[in-house]
Amino acid sequence: MKVTGLKGSGRSWAARGAWLIGGLVGWLVVQGCDTPEPKPPPPPPPAPVEKPKPPPPPPKCEALKENCEADGETRVPVPGAGLSFKPPKGWIYAKLEEATVAQQGDEGAVLVLASFQPEAGFKVGKQRNDLAQSLAELVLVEPSGAISLFAPNMTRDFGGLKMKLWEKGGAKRGGDTGGMLILSASLGERELFGVGFAPKDDQDGTAAILAMLETLSAEDGGKDEGEGDEGDVK
Repeated sequence: MKVTGLKGSGRSWAARGAWLIGGLVGWLVVQGCDTPEPKPPPPPPPAPVEKPKPPPPPPKCEALKENCEADGETRVPVPGAGLSFKPPKGWIYAKLEEATVAQQGDEGAVLVLASFQPEAGFKVGKQRNDLAQSLAELVLVEPSGAISLFAPNMTRDFGGLKMKLWEKGGAKRGGDTGGMLILSASLGERELFGVGFAPKDDQDGTAAILAMLETLSAEDGGKDEGEGDEGDVK
């Protein structure tokens, strides 16, 4: 038997194969042209913004080392007295547990005020002597001798209060020598008490102490804000 048509059939398949290959290549070219370019990477995230730190809280002015400076309108309480006073502008002040101090600095003029509950009779004299010594030590004032407070040198009104005043010369504070002023005024069941010092011939310092005493006035409600009997000097 004779098989015919194989040659023609071979050429036909070769042509068809060439056509298929050409079409496939063309399709791939077209597909390659249509492929989108890759997207660029996203930008990096912004750097975190640090929030500003809050300012430090204001000092409580409960120690002289805080260096709280009066601005001319500052009023500071006297523990247990229900009173406050105004230190001169630029003076350093501190509201201690049992007393309030106002001073020009570690040397120079100074005033410290407190209060206590007086005992009956002659015992109050010893209370005053002991408290005067304690307050003098607190503000580094050295009396010229033993403190003895019985009959005052004078009586004078300050801030509506009748004050007994004792003056002791020859006291020292730092490198200064001057007068030590001790004061007392009845507040009913309690007694206002204080110690002041000004260098000799320091008229401005002396005037500043007297001016502070003139600014004494009652606190609202009869109690110092934030103060209670625990701050009283017994």
